[in-house]
Amino acid sequence: MSDQPETGSVRKGKCLCGAVTVTCEGDPAIKAICHCRDCRAWTGSLQMATMWLQEKVSIEGEDDLIEYKSDITTPGLAPDGGLSNRYSCRKCGSCIINKHPMLGKVDVPAGLVYTSPEDPFKPEMHIWYSQRVLNIVDGLPKFKDLPAGFKGTDEQVPEE
Repeated sequence: MSDQPETGSVRKGKCLCGAVTVTCEGDPAIKAICHCRDCRAWTGSLQMATMWLQEKVSIEGEDDLIEYKSDITTPGLAPDGGLSNRYSCRKCGSCIINKHPMLGKVDVPAGLVYTSPEDPFKPEMHIWYSQRVLNIVDGLPKFKDLPAGFKGTDEQVPEE
């Protein structure tokens, strides 16, 4: 779906203080803008983006990570009772990754690994758009929760 030159690529990003490095190999499983309440509370921003297969993400500086493990508060995100394991740098507080064990996938904030205007982040869809706090008119699909392939309803929300 993307015209980004990502196949076979390696993307690296560091936290604000440089203590933790995240490395993502190959293509993301999904390039989406997430509007869920949990991501907004974790990042302090309007949205968060990108999801990778768990085995494609590695961390250097794991001793400098703190983990927040919780039941997911976004209704329907983990109908099987899965957890969301969010990791941040213990030194500077930067959001690093969010593991979704029930999906075998990891969220990585796009701003950590897409750092060049020559290789910009190009989302392909919006997820959890029903929880948005800002309307975005960009022509991209807007899923009420998640696409079917990610255990969602596949229901889309119209642009406003």
